[in-house]
Amino acid sequence: MGRLVAGATLMLVLIAGGTWINGQEPGKKDKQPGKESGVATELEQFVQRWNRAWLEKDATSVERMMAEDYVYVAPTGQAYDRAAILGVIRSPSYRLNHCTLTNVAVRMLGDNAAVVRDRIRGEGEFEGTRFKDDHSCIRVCARVKGEWQIVVEQCTANKP
Repeated sequence: MGRLVAGATLMLVLIAGGTWINGQEPGKKDKQPGKESGVATELEQFVQRWNRAWLEKDATSVERMMAEDYVYVAPTGQAYDRAAILGVIRSPSYRLNHCTLTNVAVRMLGDNAAVVRDRIRGEGEFEGTRFKDDHSCIRVCARVKGEWQIVVEQCTANKP
C-alpha cells in the first residue's frame, strides 16, 4: 500500500509540474481549441454526479465511478482502498446532510486522462461522530471503456 501511495503522490507531482514543463504559466488555462472544452464540461458533470451519489448514499453509482485500483488519500495522509471507501458509503452509520462542490477546474492529460481540482464543503455523521468538512481535492480520472472513473482522489483540509 505504501508503494501505491508513493506512486500516486509522484504522479500528482509530475502532473502539477507538467504545467511548467509544457510551457504553460501557473494559473493559466490551456489554450487548446476544440473538443477539450467539451470533455472538460463532461468531467465537471461527472464530478458533480460523484458528489450527488455521495449525498444520496448511492453506493452503486459510487462503485461504478471508481477505478478497480481506486485510492483515496484523506486529509490526515491515510490512504484507503476501494473496499474501505465502499464500506463507508454502505455503512448504516454514514450520512451526508449536505455537500457543496465549487471551484471545479479540469486539466486534460490527453484524450483519456485528466486531473480535476475542486473545493468541497459538507456536513454529516459517521459512526456516531458528526463532521464538518471543507476540503480542496484533486482527482485523477481515466476514461475506461468509454466511461470516466476516478483512479486517485486526494483531499486537503482548508484552514478556517
